[in-house]
Amino acid sequence: MKKKINKIPSYYDGPLSIIYIKTVLTALNSWLQQRNRCNNKKSKPYKFYGAKGISVEYSSRDFINWWLMESFSKKMHGKQIVCDRIDSKKNYRFGNIQLITLKDNASKSAVSKSVVNTVTGELYSSIKEAAERNKVSSANVSWHCRGLSRTKLFEFNVDNK
Repeated sequence: MKKKINKIPSYYDGPLSIIYIKTVLTALNSWLQQRNRCNNKKSKPYKFYGAKGISVEYSSRDFINWWLMESFSKKMHGKQIVCDRIDSKKNYRFGNIQLITLKDNASKSAVSKSVVNTVTGELYSSIKEAAERNKVSSANVSWHCRGLSRTKLFEFNVDNK
């Protein structure tokens, strides 16, 4: 399903404004990353996307137009935003993607992943719980869990906060 884009919002103040160019480049980068995850067998996240049959069902031009309209309509311009799949088992396609802030995206994964502290052997139901129990930030626990999926393991010595 293609969304019809009538015109670029006046907020962008013309097609050559710095804000417009930065937004287009951010959207293009997001689309390229999606394509890489789904199509490049040498990409590390391919096993979680392309190998499971996830694909990108829109062109770069359609995606950039969608990004511009969504970021403007949700008043997200100027914020760090990312494209998120609503149902992670379905393809990247209009109707299954949304723009959310980077902070909301981090919170979403912080709530959904279980974590094991490899130093103490404790199991936590989420990154958020691990952070609260160890009295550190969620970002700190996330950093230690980088690149891992499902049950995340992190080595964090609670004495070295």
